[in-house]
Formats: sequence, C-alpha cells, structure tokens
Amino acid sequence: MPLPLYLFSKTPHPDAIHVPIIKTLYLRPSIDFSCYDGIILTSKQAVKALEKLGTQWRDLPLLCVGTKTAAYARRCGGRVLQCAEGYGDGLERLILEAYASQRWLYARPRKAASNFAERLRCAGVAVEDIVIYETACNDAAQIPDDAEAVMAFTSPSAVACFLRRSAFLPTHRVAVIGRTTAAALPPGVTYAIAETPSVDALVLLGKEIARGEGGI
Repeated sequence: MPLPLYLFSKTPHPDAIHVPIIKTLYLRPSIDFSCYDGIILTSKQAVKALEKLGTQWRDLPLLCVGTKTAAYARRCGGRVLQCAEGYGDGLERLILEAYASQRWLYARPRKAASNFAERLRCAGVAVEDIVIYETACNDAAQIPDDAEAVMAFTSPSAVACFLRRSAFLPTHRVAVIGRTTAAALPPGVTYAIAETPSVDALVLLGKEIARGEGGI
C-alpha cells in the first residue's frame, strides 16, 4: 500500500491530502502605478492582492515567476511580458539581461523567500518593493500524526508553520517544491526536490515516493 501523501499548502490538489497550514491576508497599500514601467509577480496571491486594489495594475506589463502565476494573471486581465523560472535567480537574470533600464514594482509578500530585489537595486535597476499581502499560519488546520507518511511542502512558510506545531519524524518522507523551501527544513531532514517549481510536479514526486519509487 502506498504511504499517505499530505500536501502542506494554501490551496488543495486532487491527488493529495490537503493540510491548509497557511492562509493569506491581503493588504491595501496606496500605489501610484504611473510611477512604474512594469510589475514583478512571484505568486497567484500577489495577483489576488492587486485585484483588490482596483484595475490600474492591468495597464502595466508583468514579469511572473512560474507558468501558473502567469496563467492566473492572464485570466485576471493582466498582460504578461515574460515568465521566469527558479524564483529570484531566474527573475534577476531575466531583468538584468533584458529589462534593466525599466522601473519595476515588486508586489511582494511581507516575508519574501529571496532577496533578488535588493540584488537588482545594487546592480542599478530601479525596483521598489511594496508589501501587498502576508502569509500567516492557519492554526485551525489539523496536523496529521502518521508515523509514516509523505510530507510535501510548497513554501518556506508552510514548513515554518508546520514546525510551530509539530516535528519531523525519521520515518517521514519529505518533498519540497524548490530549493528555497528546502533551505527552511531543519538540519538533518532528508528530502527530495520537485523537478520543476510547481504544485503539480511536487505532488507527482510525492506520489512516486509514496509508492516507493522516489529517490530519498
């Protein structure tokens, strides 16, 4: 029998047992969109936060991390200029190579997993951070107590919220969506990283591990 696969994330996936360990709080800062040539988006939550501020954001081209963020931005009426992979590193390379002369708004979470915006500023690129949402732990989520299970995490915040209330066992198999999430794990935890930074790829990896096919 395969091991149970738990997905620690904000949103569910049909092929995993969802643990809604985090929730999003949307903020309402005052933003003059005319000051920028484009917007940097690193998650669907950033798009949702912009939607709550009105429609002016749709007038600016968007640089997105990941195809899922880009697809959601398009569905909301946004104009995606280009899509980068690899979170901060991918964005940094893309902007330095093609868009370094433009003024960028980074519509960011309160706690970001990468300092790419600071690195871009040090390189002379005009990037302004504005916090438009924040992630909080969902204390109402029920933490599984299985001694043996696959635990899949979509973000460093999901790891941090799990560790606030529980701990990893030596018998847990851990899968993460990317390297920034892996860096949030406690020392000594063995893990596998999804082939691409997407929830679909993470769940696919988790299913392989659950069947005893994954490499941990």
